[in-house]
Amino acid sequence: MKTEIRNYAAEIRADAKGNTIQGTAVVYGKPSNELYSPKIGAFTEVIKAGALSASLASNDEIKADLNHETDKVIGRRSKGTLILNDTPTGLNVRIMPPATSWGNDALEAVRSGTYDGMSFEFNPNEGGERFYRDSTGKTVREISSLSLKRVSIVAEPAYPQTSVELRSESLSQAEKDLGESVYNFRNMVAAVAASII
Repeated sequence: MKTEIRNYAAEIRADAKGNTIQGTAVVYGKPSNELYSPKIGAFTEVIKAGALSASLASNDEIKADLNHETDKVIGRRSKGTLILNDTPTGLNVRIMPPATSWGNDALEAVRSGTYDGMSFEFNPNEGGERFYRDSTGKTVREISSLSLKRVSIVAEPAYPQTSVELRSESLSQAEKDLGESVYNFRNMVAAVAASII
């Protein structure tokens, strides 16, 4: 089964001395921009709440990287530098990049707004997806179970909802919660090269 990638867009805010990247890598219940597969044509995609439950319970390694460059790892679940928090509305992530050139690049890219989205790489689990036509006759792919492989900080998103920001480790939890709750969404054009199914 081919691994798939989806991206989200958001305007971000950055703390001038921020050293942690926070955001929402997966948003539940919200339609993607229009995607395309040569096998089924145009469709939108919705990920159901709880779709990540089995994947997160497995304790499989999940990595964070910069713009899908797999050699530029900026966080790892197994090392505690990628924290995943599954909520009823989506998967919140917290990344503590290393003091490397690409770790600093990731922080600066988010701080400057050059990279304003998040992306996730996944495989749908067996029986974890279905296609149907909505009331307007458009094809919808609903995903109820998936295996998360990695998250990325990106510049070209496919989903119109997310948040990503830099935060200072010294901020209080209340300040972090407030930062996560302020969203400024915008639409971006879908960019999916992989065929689906």
